[in-house]
Amino acid sequence: MSFGNIDEAKKEYKMGGGEWYNFKIGENKIRIVSLFNHFGEHWDLKEGKSALCIGKESGCVFCNEGNKPTPKWLGWIIDREDGEFKILKSGYQVIKQISALDETDDYKFGADGLPKYDIVVKREGEKLKTKYTVIPGRKDVKLSEEEIEKQKTLKDPLEIILAMKEKIDNNEAEISEEEMPI
Repeated sequence: MSFGNIDEAKKEYKMGGGEWYNFKIGENKIRIVSLFNHFGEHWDLKEGKSALCIGKESGCVFCNEGNKPTPKWLGWIIDREDGEFKILKSGYQVIKQISALDETDDYKFGADGLPKYDIVVKREGEKLKTKYTVIPGRKDVKLSEEEIEKQKTLKDPLEIILAMKEKIDNNEAEISEEEMPI
């Protein structure tokens, strides 16, 4: 029985992981194409997954139970493996290393606050033993005209975070496909 080229169909219909990016074990080549915004996230022990913090002042159940939020950052990247624009949610370990690049003369970010080069994020280990190493590209790489045009249409990461918080405020667990930040 033949199903044709499954990988081509997956790419054509943008299956697998949606528009969110997760670092895989090994090297992950990305290009940052937006500023990042921070937000708080809790670990929900009952559900065994992360949960967005809406803030104690807004009635966050986790904050009220004494569960301290962890800072996360949200922004857009280009996944250089498939060329797709994706949303990256990242923790302090990666963001601190990327931010440190801007403090050096050789890897200073552009006037728009973005690196002018690709970045490789190497992931080793899993769960609590995960280690990330950020390696900057050796040379500046201009975005293609197509990438520049797509970049102009991206929803602001802060708007995405606010939309997710609003869903929680309205007791809605998921964001519908129409509301996805594409």
